[in-house]
Amino acid sequence: MRKTVKIYIAILVVLIIAMSLSQQNTKREVDWTPSFNQSHKRPWGTYVLYQELETIFPNTSIKPVKKTVYQELHNYYDYNERSTYFFLNNTINIDEKSLEEILDYTSFGNTTVLIGNRFPNALKDTLGFKTKTAYSPTTVDTDSELALYFSNTKLNPKKYFYQKGVEQVYFSKLDSTKTSVLGYNNTDGNEKINFIKVRFGEGEFIINTQPYAFTNYHVLKKNHAAYVASVLSYIPEYQKLLWDSSIKADKGTIDGYLRFILAQPELAWAWRLGVIGLLVFIIFMTKRRQRIIPIIKPLENTSIAFAKTIGGLYYEEGEVNDIITKKITYFLNFIRERYALDTTKIDAKFADKLHLKSGVPKEEVNHLINLINSVHNKYTNTESDLINLNKLMDSFYKKTN
Repeated sequence: MRKTVKIYIAILVVLIIAMSLSQQNTKREVDWTPSFNQSHKRPWGTYVLYQELETIFPNTSIKPVKKTVYQELHNYYDYNERSTYFFLNNTINIDEKSLEEILDYTSFGNTTVLIGNRFPNALKDTLGFKTKTAYSPTTVDTDSELALYFSNTKLNPKKYFYQKGVEQVYFSKLDSTKTSVLGYNNTDGNEKINFIKVRFGEGEFIINTQPYAFTNYHVLKKNHAAYVASVLSYIPEYQKLLWDSSIKADKGTIDGYLRFILAQPELAWAWRLGVIGLLVFIIFMTKRRQRIIPIIKPLENTSIAFAKTIGGLYYEEGEVNDIITKKITYFLNFIRERYALDTTKIDAKFADKLHLKSGVPKEEVNHLINLINSVHNKYTNTESDLINLNKLMDSFYKKTN
């Protein structure tokens, strides 16, 4: 193996090891960025809840939905197949088309769960409720403590206390003809409604204003998982639950260049192909390279130059007869080799045969043959005779080619 190839391989191995170690040795700090993403294990992710859904709903198929509501439901979903559409985020941001679709979906007898602290105005107007915020969320402990509990004390009489990440969002207005109150916020004795069920057509909306209570941080803390389980107990256990993955505060951020590349299918394939291509290049470079083959120029045909030189010498010496004799000899030799004609007797029959085989017009062939016989029989020829003979022969050669 050549020395340069060994160097290339060593550099490649060192780069791959360095990139891998740089990711492993990076000091990890707790990321408090709200994401509500089911793949995130950070405090404000929902990995734990999503994994426990199969335990809470053992007879239900859990399907993550990365499309918009409109793309998922329109023309592709049977509304009569009872199911639950589950939304969990700090802001439930549903576009106009998707909102129309989710309203139709619910009215057919399905259940839509909305867990968030901000909702589309069009949805609030349709369902007849309004919300207000008493104070904003925080990622650090505060002196204020928010209690969450249920209206049905027979189902669950406990109160659950929260400090970190919660936001006192409550319902300031409800349509009592179709709304049932399921739970409350309470801070410093100020009780506010935060959990409701709204009948809509044949179905229902279940709405809760405490999305942070469903994140990893609170589900794993104290008895907060019991609050989540009690909220989810109001959801009918249908055959399918559609978990929305498109409306999220953070759909997925990846730390580290290599992790980001490998997390994207297109970039991951480009990375793999690049590494494979480099390895193939190195393997082929290890083979013995063939030295460059020099270009050998073909020998030049000097016969024409030689003929011109000899002809020039004859012409300068005034040997017209010799030139004519050699030109006639060359011409007759050409006829014998090309057309296999007997040149012993050059007459009218010979001219007819030459015309038929060469394709040269008969008049020109006759003219050439007559001139050959004429100059051949002369004792002395002139330069004019040589020029005329040369012109006729050149014309014959061109037309035969």
